Amino acid sequence: MTGDLRGLRIGVPTNYFLDGADEPVLAAMEAALQVLVARGATVRRFELPLMDAIAAYGGIVSRAEAAPIHAEWMRTQPQAYGQHISGRMYPGYAIPAAYYIESLSRRGPVLKAFAAEVFAKADVLVAPTIRTCLPTLAETDIDHGPPGTEHKFMAVSANTRPFNYLGLPAISVPCGFDPNGCPIGLQIAGRPFGEARILNVAGAYQADTGFHSDKPSILDGATA
Repeated sequence: MTGDLRGLRIGVPTNYFLDGADEPVLAAMEAALQVLVARGATVRRFELPLMDAIAAYGGIVSRAEAAPIHAEWMRTQPQAYGQHISGRMYPGYAIPAAYYIESLSRRGPVLKAFAAEVFAKADVLVAPTIRTCLPTLAETDIDHGPPGTEHKFMAVSANTRPFNYLGLPAISVPCGFDPNGCPIGLQIAGRPFGEARILNVAGAYQADTGFHSDKPSILDGATA
């Protein structure tokens, strides 16, 4: 973790990760990029390949694996789950085994093709951890909210799931606060086994900023 970013190529996706992003989140990301540029990095913006497949396969794996993890609790304590959580979880039991196996079997080839193209252009990828301002519980209440509430709910995990599916190392560091005083995260991802590089980028960013040590204003007056 030298903090030396001279010659580092930062890739910023122009598709998927910024879809429907809120302006405060975009502004925080752009300001963070300037901090890294001041350290010697360069920014390259380009479209990521295979995102439709990654999103589809990742969604299948996520739902198929979440269902058995929660199965015992959902059988014995169904009242502990909100309706919209149950509505998202139960379809996992209906996913055919063949779909799940296909999603797992495709992970290797998709990762190989994705990494070959992306990391020929960039050393790390940078995107918002959550593309929207952090929503309130009411704003994600699919049961009682207006049409479109489900999009706010799904956006919370949309930007982290692709790297989970691909198995790529990623880290999130605070890079600002939204108008409600809630933190905004900057996600830094790298090539397979590239943990050292992304930790160096994260360390360099935190060395020149103080967001990681700032207390969100929403917590002012709160007791520990």
